[in-house]
Amino acid sequence: MKATRLYLECIGAFKNTSLSNQINNLNNNTLIQNQNNLIQIGGTVLNQETIKNMSPEQISTIEGILKTIEVKEIDESL
Repeated sequence: MKATRLYLECIGAFKNTSLSNQINNLNNNTLIQNQNNLIQIGGTVLNQETIKNMSPEQISTIEGILKTIEVKEIDESL
C-alpha cells in the first residue's frame, strides 16, 4: 500500500503529504487530465483515431467479434 501511495504521489495523482514536503511547504496539486484509451492485440493497436478512419462494415465486424467474447466475472470478495 505504501508503494502505491508513493507512486501516485510521484505522478501527481495524490497530494503529497509526506513529512519532508510538509516541512518544506511544498504543495503538489498536479491534476492528471490526459487519458489514452486503446486496445492492443499483438502488434495491432485500435484507438479512437483508427476507429474514425474505419468503414461502417469494419466497425460492425469488430463489434461482432467483441460480442463473442465470454467475460468471466471476478469475485471481488476474495
